[in-house]
Amino acid sequence: KPPNDRSARTVARLVSDELPPLEDLVIGGHPRRLGSASGIAVIVGGLFLIYRGLVAFRVPALIVFTLFLTLLLLPVPIVIGQEEVVRRWVAVSDARVGWATGVIFAQYLLFASPAMLVTFFVAAQPGIRPLGTRASVVFAVLFGTLAAAAIVFVSVEHGPVIALAVTQLFSPSIDRRVIDKPLI
Repeated sequence: KPPNDRSARTVARLVSDELPPLEDLVIGGHPRRLGSASGIAVIVGGLFLIYRGLVAFRVPALIVFTLFLTLLLLPVPIVIGQEEVVRRWVAVSDARVGWATGVIFAQYLLFASPAMLVTFFVAAQPGIRPLGTRASVVFAVLFGTLAAAAIVFVSVEHGPVIALAVTQLFSPSIDRRVIDKPLI
């Protein structure tokens, strides 16, 4: 049950009143670290890598899709009070959050973290991920899931990097166990 004090904040109030506009995180209008300041610059740079053939398209696309879907499903704090925090799994289905606010909150988490930078410029590189097609799919789903969990439970700023370090430990095992043709 939600906290009874008047200073309790809901996700809807947080998104509408207390966070900077989402556009600032996308176009670089809010001072942040490199890779988190402008989501559009990171995406354009990642698309350039894909265009030049340095990164296979399906790996970052699957990572971003898995990351966003997992952010929608993981328990997020829907009410934050002085004494307690109310978390709900699949918060978008809660009446206090709703689908629109839940999707916007997941976008905030995605663009406020360096997840896009890590996805396009580090995790999708052939030296980091497995080289096989199926092995890359397994790696992308594992990294996307772990990155979302690390963003929600550990740190927005450091979660994707921690998730990549953990996922990279499993990369040789995934490459050995899943045998198929090389992606690049």
